[in-house]
Amino acid sequence: MSSQPQAIEPAQVKRSGRFYFQDLFIRAEDTLFKVHRQDFESGSEVFRHMFELPSAYPKDEGSSAEFPLVLEGIRAAELEDFLAVLYSRSSNSASAPMSLERWKAVFKLATMWDFEGVRTQALSAFKEHMRGANSMDTILLYQELHLNIDEDFVLAAQSIIEREEEVSCNEAEKLELGTIMRLWKEEIIAEDYKKHGKGYEGTGVFVDIDDNEELDAVDDVGYGAGNVGDGFDDEGPAILSAPTTGGPGGPAASPSNESDM
Repeated sequence: MSSQPQAIEPAQVKRSGRFYFQDLFIRAEDTLFKVHRQDFESGSEVFRHMFELPSAYPKDEGSSAEFPLVLEGIRAAELEDFLAVLYSRSSNSASAPMSLERWKAVFKLATMWDFEGVRTQALSAFKEHMRGANSMDTILLYQELHLNIDEDFVLAAQSIIEREEEVSCNEAEKLELGTIMRLWKEEIIAEDYKKHGKGYEGTGVFVDIDDNEELDAVDDVGYGAGNVGDGFDDEGPAILSAPTTGGPGGPAASPSNESDM
């Protein structure tokens, strides 16, 4: 959003042919929208708090076509998709079908502006997409949008862990450190379930397997080569185990060996 009202010439912008009602003027790129201020106040704490702030300017942002609320860095097409979902919710009608990429843009705007209802609808659209997506694409979607771990992520992680083919170099390069750690933990949970019939419990810590007194992403977490959770450096795989005391960073329990019991 802009830091102050920006006066513009009417000839420089075009009206939205789809969203031009009342009474809040919003501009994205060269397109002017006119929407219901009440919908933004009631649906978003971000906008509600912004409207409550006293204005330091003679004209309030959004009060007229000459002084619209300017959304810097937001594409007009993205705002139009967001408004389509917002108004479909208020009218209890189905929104028009959109591609995954368009839903991603809607989700990001809803998250940034704290429109919980629109965000929830975008999440539902993602769930529909996941039903036909492969497991790695599902994992990468969770990674890109920073989605909370749920059953769909766990199922996708288990599918990757149990599949016969190794994770390709191209796939590995797309995975971020946090995602690799999540996948690693799911593998530990799966192995523990096979052995004991229950899930892994406790706080996981990575053991310093390359003995350099620090946990580094390349040598200890094992980024970028081979099967996820499968021997990423020359000295063997990093070990995820439950610490005995002190929580994360405290002394870690040695991996148990059932054959010694």
